[in-house]
Amino acid sequence: MGVLMEGLRPLFRYFELSGRSGRAEFWKFCAFVLMAETLAAFLDTGSNNKVPVITSIIVVVTTIPQWTATVRRLHDIGKSGWAMLWPIGIAAIGAVVAGMSQQVNEYGEKAQSPIGLIAILLILGSFGYGLYLLTKAGDEYENQYGDPDNHVPTAFAELIGMSVDSADRPSAAHRPASKAGGVDEAMAQIERLGQLREKGLLSDEEFATQKSAILARV
Repeated sequence: MGVLMEGLRPLFRYFELSGRSGRAEFWKFCAFVLMAETLAAFLDTGSNNKVPVITSIIVVVTTIPQWTATVRRLHDIGKSGWAMLWPIGIAAIGAVVAGMSQQVNEYGEKAQSPIGLIAILLILGSFGYGLYLLTKAGDEYENQYGDPDNHVPTAFAELIGMSVDSADRPSAAHRPASKAGGVDEAMAQIERLGQLREKGLLSDEEFATQKSAILARV
């Protein structure tokens, strides 16, 4: 249940370009989209429709949340969403160069050129760099885009006594903590986190991240 909710969370953050998304949230959503598109393609193949209606609906519905989730994934490693323009731009240049290298000569034969190899390297390199950015571990603590646990839905945050809006509160590193009762309060929050994890409302990764954030405030 927790895995399903985490993977579908980008659908509830449809137009949200602020904040952060961890690796688990991003890649689980990508996996769900891939499974949905595969199933849709199978259903469209068995239908008599000339236009792949189901596949088209899936693509339209998931394109925007995939884009916004990618921006938040980059925020998680401390980079702007514009950072993805570099691999996309380089791949586009590589594709153009590859197309030019495949032009035929006056005899109708494809021209042989080392530029084609360079184009392939550009495309593979840009793909590898983009994959590296999207699979890199997120910043452990708060960065300029917020706390690592600020993607938790408000309902979850209220249950464990945390605030989703980190911009209106000082960071955990600078937030004053009262020694008297601070430890007891932290233990109570961690206990509630454990209950949420047992119910499947939090994944193990979310539990560990939020537990670390709570202990950092003590």
